[in-house]
Amino acid sequence: MGGIYSNEPMEVAGAVCSKCGEDLPQIRGWRDIKIKKIYGKWTHEFLGGMYYREKIPTAKHVCKTCFWTPEHILKKREQEAAERARAKAEEDKAETMRLQAKAEAAKAEALKATAELMKAKSLSDINTKENVNESLIRHDKHIIDIE
Repeated sequence: MGGIYSNEPMEVAGAVCSKCGEDLPQIRGWRDIKIKKIYGKWTHEFLGGMYYREKIPTAKHVCKTCFWTPEHILKKREQEAAERARAKAEEDKAETMRLQAKAEAAKAEALKATAELMKAKSLSDINTKENVNESLIRHDKHIIDIE
């Protein structure tokens, strides 16, 4: 028993790069696929080099950029992207802390203003009570003077 082959290759519906996730173009049929030995391995070349797949059943599609770019460059790009993301996260954290400090300072100013207002009100109340007491004393003194 031999394997059953489809009349059309599976890439007729297009494919996705296994490394970067780029959508790869559709092919029209078997004539868009060539088999070449690249990097010492038999490889399917699609649409004249638009994307590649090693000629083994478990191989995955790879766009031409990822295929021709050495692994160490791809790893370096991933590390740089991770470093940028880490720096952005630290920057966001610093901004959050700055905003929290600003909010705390505003809260402290509000509390200070409230304390000043309460102090002024207390002084006002004290002055009012003193004025009432003085008036009563004067009034009492005036009553005594009249008698």
